[in-house]
Amino acid sequence: MKYCPECGSKVTAGAKFCPECGYKILAQNEKATSPGGAVTKVSSGVYIKRTLAKSGIEETSVIPNIAEKTLLTASKTIARDTNPTLILGIMNTALFKKGKTGAVFTGTEVFVRGMLENSVKIPYEGIVDVAYSVERKGNSKRKITEVAILTVDYQDGNSIRVDSEQLDSDFPLEFLAQLLQNFNLNVDKIETNIEII
Repeated sequence: MKYCPECGSKVTAGAKFCPECGYKILAQNEKATSPGGAVTKVSSGVYIKRTLAKSGIEETSVIPNIAEKTLLTASKTIARDTNPTLILGIMNTALFKKGKTGAVFTGTEVFVRGMLENSVKIPYEGIVDVAYSVERKGNSKRKITEVAILTVDYQDGNSIRVDSEQLDSDFPLEFLAQLLQNFNLNVDKIETNIEII
């Protein structure tokens, strides 16, 4: 099943336009480029919804296809009481899929939260570098584990670091890194979207 990259609604195979919002659905071999060949930039909300809809990651939902209970729970527990109408998408990594851990995306920031951790807010504004790496660590029982690390650097010199030990081992940290790395290349305006739920 395909989903509209604009609004997240289900789209039948071969459809040229979304039945909900009218967005032009690109064929697999088309690219969103301008006549000069450069990538056409879009608003942060469009980029986030489009990227999440195309992710193929299980338990990822885009407005308007987020269950109300999951939306309300995630807005409170992951997104620090963010108004649910500002949420564009959710990556639900909770054990029982209740929306208590994972990522919540708005038009201005993403919140991430692991099982036993507090939420981490990662704003989109001012990102200058995003690094993803994997480190191997040994413990006292001679067991080697891999820890994925995401570091986001900002214009003001601050950095935010999150890792797979904080967020649970199955959190799609590499996907989040790619989304943030490509943010400035694809976004011309960071905006707060108010979605009707």
